[in-house]
Amino acid sequence: MVQGIMLDGVWNTEPKDIKSTFLDFFKDKFSCHDSPGFFPPMLPAHRLSIADQDFLESMISMDEIKATVWDCGSQKAPGPDGYSFMFIKKFWDLLKHDIQPFVVRFFSTDYRPISIIGIQYKIVVRFRIFR
Repeated sequence: MVQGIMLDGVWNTEPKDIKSTFLDFFKDKFSCHDSPGFFPPMLPAHRLSIADQDFLESMISMDEIKATVWDCGSQKAPGPDGYSFMFIKKFWDLLKHDIQPFVVRFFSTDYRPISIIGIQYKIVVRFRIFR
């Protein structure tokens, strides 16, 4: 709690004076001043080439999904779903047919749930990073 404040060379301890001094200070600090702001000119926007656009919109292949999974650390702690990437890699031939439809569906629709957690989310995030 503020015990007092110096105002015009006088030490004030009255709560209403302290409150008023703080209020006036910050009102002045955050009020609009008529000083011209400097904004640098906008640089021309760079657009993706047609080839890059096509690549980003192309269907994700099983090879890309596998490469993404293998790029993830095997020894990291499992997520809330209890699965680690070591497990996914060990049983890839069995699980790849469940993982691929999830990843493809995620990128081919407007499906963007906030609550995705666990191994599948990590795979999707990797695509966001590297694509």
